[in-house]
Amino acid sequence: MNRKQFLAAMYLRLSRDDSDVGDVTDREGNLKSESNSIGNQRELIRAFIHEQQDIELYDIYVDDGFSGSNFDRPEFKRMISDIEAGKVNCVIVKDLSRFGRDYIESGRYIQKIFPALSVRFIALTDHYDSFQADVSESGIVLPVKNFINDSYCRDISTKVKSQFEVKRKNGECIAPFALYGYKKAEDNKSRLVPDEYAADIVRKIFAWKMEGMAVSAIAGKLNGLGILSPKEYKKSTGENYKGGFSGAVKSRWSSSTVKRILTNETYLGHMVQGKREKINYKLKKSVDKPQEEWIKVENTHEAIISADQFQIVQNLLKADGRVSTVTEENSLFTGILFCGDCGEQMIRRINRYKDTHKVYYICSTKNRGDGCSRHSIPEEQLKEIIAEMIRHYANCFLEEKQIFEKALEMETNFESIVRYDTEIAIGNCETSSKS
Repeated sequence: MNRKQFLAAMYLRLSRDDSDVGDVTDREGNLKSESNSIGNQRELIRAFIHEQQDIELYDIYVDDGFSGSNFDRPEFKRMISDIEAGKVNCVIVKDLSRFGRDYIESGRYIQKIFPALSVRFIALTDHYDSFQADVSESGIVLPVKNFINDSYCRDISTKVKSQFEVKRKNGECIAPFALYGYKKAEDNKSRLVPDEYAADIVRKIFAWKMEGMAVSAIAGKLNGLGILSPKEYKKSTGENYKGGFSGAVKSRWSSSTVKRILTNETYLGHMVQGKREKINYKLKKSVDKPQEEWIKVENTHEAIISADQFQIVQNLLKADGRVSTVTEENSLFTGILFCGDCGEQMIRRINRYKDTHKVYYICSTKNRGDGCSRHSIPEEQLKEIIAEMIRHYANCFLEEKQIFEKALEMETNFESIVRYDTEIAIGNCETSSKS
């Protein structure tokens, strides 16, 4: 047997953050932070390799803070890539649970993929070495241990989920970061308090929407004013916030970000949680839950927006989300204009010629070619018609008001006449009785 026959990948993993942090240097000389538990795994494996005459360390792969319930981990993927490239032919872990807790996927790698690639697999504290394991150990003991690790992961997931459910129902904030506009209270990290700077931005967003600005226009105004997006603001305050995407490009305000703020009841002082849930404990993917399944606890913290303001904005958003491509305001009639012939919605169209444009509405069924009569109305003409109708009804109201006031005056005069006649009649009766 040739010495240094195996080029080993030292694979280290921890599924939770650890406050005791140390430093380690990777193969390229870059300084990396890692938890003390990761450090213990590293020293144990390093000591083992030092005692082996046929194993040489190729590189260290560290997934600190990644669950073992799935294999979607950056350093694990890098290790597999190096194996496929022929750079590594031995994988060493502290124990099977560090490699993974999904017994099906763990078994697929250890019993099928690694043997097919002539890769030796060693789990130190489980005393498993594929290079020396017999049939019973590989075929019976290994699957049982992987199954136990998987069951442990499922049990922990169930307990954590149950604890979170209790906290949600108590109105405690379980999110790792506070919603934009708030921060976590110093004396109680489960309670929200207003972050005055961000809270003021939220109030302006609601105010702009109430003034008639489109959602996209609000996002553009925020970007134009140089106001940091929620993600960038969290990062600027020192929070280790990554969001759903990573990269060097700074995130900007978008229509979807503004709309999420405008529709979030948390700004009313209510804690609303449980909007999404994971498909199962093995997958990171989450799905939206029906609104009736959300957990809402009212009056858990100070409101930033009043109930009246919030309701007005919801009504504006329901009217129609479509925005004019000519102006930054929502179109006046979209969502409330319907065809008099077929009852279907009228849709807005714009004809452009050089620097001019003409806005008109047509029946949506005719636009689809479904057979309604061909008719349209220019927006300016429609505005004139509506304005004339408003003036007409306003005049009718004024006329009715004048008639009512006249009738009231006549009724008052009539009552005065009746009272006067009554007094005369009583006076006459008294005169007759005396005589």
